[in-house]
Amino acid sequence: MQCPFCGEHVNGGDLTCPHCGADLRSFDDECPFCGVLIDSSEILCPNCGADIYDYWYGER
Repeated sequence: MQCPFCGEHVNGGDLTCPHCGADLRSFDDECPFCGVLIDSSEILCPNCGADIYDYWYGER
């Protein structure tokens, strides 16, 4: 997984990024395309722009 702020690798259970110190508690899922941590309510990945909603739930 990647930190959504600095892009460095973080472990799944990390509450803060060990590299930049960002608070990761509000990010509860991972983009299936680029691996960045995201909020589960996201429709599009803020990092790569992938349509996460369609990936998880099929076409609208």
